[in-house]
Amino acid sequence: MNAPTTNEDPGTHRPSFRIRYSERWIDEQGQYQLKKPVDLGTVWPRRNGKAGGIVQWHLPLAHLKDGVFFLLDANPQSRDVQTRAESEKDYPTRRISFAEQRLDERGNTALGKPVEVATAWPRKDGKQGEIINWHISPQSLREGAFFVLDVERHQTREAQHNADPFAAIDARPRNRGQGRER
Repeated sequence: MNAPTTNEDPGTHRPSFRIRYSERWIDEQGQYQLKKPVDLGTVWPRRNGKAGGIVQWHLPLAHLKDGVFFLLDANPQSRDVQTRAESEKDYPTRRISFAEQRLDERGNTALGKPVEVATAWPRKDGKQGEIINWHISPQSLREGAFFVLDVERHQTREAQHNADPFAAIDARPRNRGQGRER
């Protein structure tokens, strides 16, 4: 899938993240080791201010073996990712969803409903980037689009804490005869 185009100046449109892959192998002592990482894809910001990003793969996923996927900030000067990773070690920081490309009744291509296929977890000991944990193997997915979205745990917790408990009560009068009419 190609990177999305925008109405912005092409020089300002830059990827948000890089996806790297390291194949896993076993050394002479029987310990797992990782080979040199290769760039597998980039995550581009979505158009028109929409949240998240779209993944553009550089290599086909079908040929990958057992290994580890890394999600790295494309702008190493940005400290936001590392700061969030240090404060939220128990929760994933991003979700990766996949929408399968389908043909509609007119023969046009459209994306289906997105399904979460992976989560990105912060690395331990303040290391840069995040490790992608796949729930569904990327090799088994067909043609479609991958989306990367931030997990908004702090905003959700704060909104629940500050919410008015009485606002959730249904104040409409109940129709007591409704069950008998069925």
